[in-house]
Amino acid sequence: MFASAGERIAVVVTDMVMPGGKGNELVARLKVHHPMLKVVYMSGYAAGTAIDHKELGRGETFLQKPFTAEALLAKLRDVLAVP
Repeated sequence: MFASAGERIAVVVTDMVMPGGKGNELVARLKVHHPMLKVVYMSGYAAGTAIDHKELGRGETFLQKPFTAEALLAKLRDVLAVP
């Protein structure tokens, strides 16, 4: 889903590696227009192999695949600070 001009994107969920690009490249392009964007990266690669969690930026987090819908919802609540 894309935001119209003037709309704010609060969070994006993206894979670390996608056909034709990487998640961090997508996030960099989005943050130009949405600097407060929060990010949940996901990957099927072993944790630590896909990303060094220390390198995650502010508002960015990591979710290991496979995950349940409940795990995704919990992660989104944490990232968005929703009770």
